[in-house]
Amino acid sequence: MKLPADSIIAQSKIREYLLVPKSRNDKSKFLSSLGFTQNNWQELETAIRTIISENEVLSSEQTNYGIIFTVDGLLKGKGGNKSIITTIWITLHETKETRFVTLKPRRE
Repeated sequence: MKLPADSIIAQSKIREYLLVPKSRNDKSKFLSSLGFTQNNWQELETAIRTIISENEVLSSEQTNYGIIFTVDGLLKGKGGNKSIITTIWITLHETKETRFVTLKPRRE
């Protein structure tokens, strides 16, 4: 199963969460190493969408709010930099929308 192509990735999730340095659970340093910054946040969105278009859902879990899905894939950055990541999504019970939650480097 693949996630819908029109799954929602909020601009604020990328610009105000993933690409902002944090003292805990910082993802900006990892993403910066692949060439993703505030200046090219749209490229990160495109790369995440490519992952869900090319890869199947690996796991799902029912919660009170919706179904959580994980999709692993190759995140391709600038200059040939790349890393395998896990993306996390939720399909909300109430609205039936599938929304991007977060990403993390995949641990081997």
